[in-house]
Amino acid sequence: QLRHHHPDLVTLGHRRAAHWYARNGLPALAARHALAADDPELAARALCRGWLKLLLEGRPAAMTSLINALPESLVARNPELAMAAAALLFESGQPQEARGFLVLGERGASHVEPQRRAHWLLSRTVAQMQDARSRGDFEAVAAGAGKLLSGLGADASELGAADRRTFALLQPGAAQPDRKSVG
Repeated sequence: QLRHHHPDLVTLGHRRAAHWYARNGLPALAARHALAADDPELAARALCRGWLKLLLEGRPAAMTSLINALPESLVARNPELAMAAAALLFESGQPQEARGFLVLGERGASHVEPQRRAHWLLSRTVAQMQDARSRGDFEAVAAGAGKLLSGLGADASELGAADRRTFALLQPGAAQPDRKSVG
């Protein structure tokens, strides 16, 4: 009945829920409610701020589907979101699609807001590491891990030092080819 008599209240409720979930570190739920409120900009902000956490939790598919629900033009003009899409698509096993977003993210680098620059650099490094991992380029993955361990992204509050370190230390091992034990 609420939808029928007061559809504006339904939208307002979804928007409020999106803000609450975003403030409380639940980016996927924030984005879902923002999309239900027909507010793709709010969904994009939630995804930009939370995708790394979900990647570390092993939930790239959830974020990828949310990014795919956004208008392509929004993702294309948001370099941070493009980097997120690239990293998530690499992790989901879609390297060709991911490389297109990596190019978009690089192309828009000059448009990153100063207060989001550290996060964009962290996002770019993660996406580049995922790309290198998909190509089996162990040296490039190790170089990216070294950047993270040396403090790159320390100003990006969305990913704490322990999570950044864990991610950095896991990536070189994941990129190494399988070796049969000799024995």
